[in-house]
Amino acid sequence: MRSIHEGKENKKSVLANVSPPKHINLEKIWNILSHIYSTNIGWSLYADRRSLQFVLLENQSSKQFVTGDQPVINTYGTSDPKKPPQRLEFYYPISSFIALLLVDRKNNVEEKRRTIGHAQVMAYNEHIVRNSHEQLYAATKESLEMYVHL
Repeated sequence: MRSIHEGKENKKSVLANVSPPKHINLEKIWNILSHIYSTNIGWSLYADRRSLQFVLLENQSSKQFVTGDQPVINTYGTSDPKKPPQRLEFYYPISSFIALLLVDRKNNVEEKRRTIGHAQVMAYNEHIVRNSHEQLYAATKESLEMYVHL
């Protein structure tokens, strides 16, 4: 699991690719910018709502979903943080055995419910672990133990 310092470093690496005028310090206005970006993403999702589909994931395995301090992730945006994702699939765990996917209808997703097994649960959990900054959450201690690195 990444530390909070690594999360701050990721923010710095993102900001390093932006060239603002010299009188603007992006570090000092990052908190405001992050809210603006969040609002823009929310509006974009609302505006494109007809092209998006919700899929309920039903966990049929004995492994539980975990969540973290960054619970909504684009599963297509987790492989290389330096490359922007070309596709959208938001994943959000709701409980230990239910999660929600928000997918692009262009991907021909007609299903409203999907039953998943052990391997898929572990893959979604890995997305959460990779994208968490400081904290992971689960319904049981056993669900977290495999992610604790002492």
